Amino acid sequence: DTGMGMDEATLGKAFEPYFSTKKAGQGTGLGLALVHSIVEEHNGILEVLSQPEKGTHFSIYFPIAKQEKRNTSADTQRDFEVKGDENIMIVDDEESIRQVYGEFLQSNGYSVDLYNNGEDALNSFKKDPSKFDLIITDLTMPGLTGDKLASEILKVAPN
Repeated sequence: DTGMGMDEATLGKAFEPYFSTKKAGQGTGLGLALVHSIVEEHNGILEVLSQPEKGTHFSIYFPIAKQEKRNTSADTQRDFEVKGDENIMIVDDEESIRQVYGEFLQSNGYSVDLYNNGEDALNSFKKDPSKFDLIITDLTMPGLTGDKLASEILKVAPN
């Protein structure tokens, strides 16, 4: 990252959930907290070198895994099938993420309603709580965050 870099105080907070140097309304992406958790879960190491005005360098190291021989023949069956007809609400402030979820689910038979913020999603849910069978929400969004959205939805429909 050839951006503004991070001083020691910022670097000390960089892996905390909800921490962002972005301005409100600009989105927060996946967040370094999630990246750090994924790396640790896979017994990896995440190194960060950063200097103000010089940028930041992230190095991620994973242990070597032995590759199992896979059957690639045409008769290999999937362990599961993603098909359905339920209605799913997708809430994410990043358009590309909404679109990927939406296209995948729609191509497998689901009805999908896409929302770019928690407030609009909550208002829609309140109008017709029985419309939605599943809600998938981003956790870190400007305004009403995913955890607060879930809490408000549970007040309307505890089931």
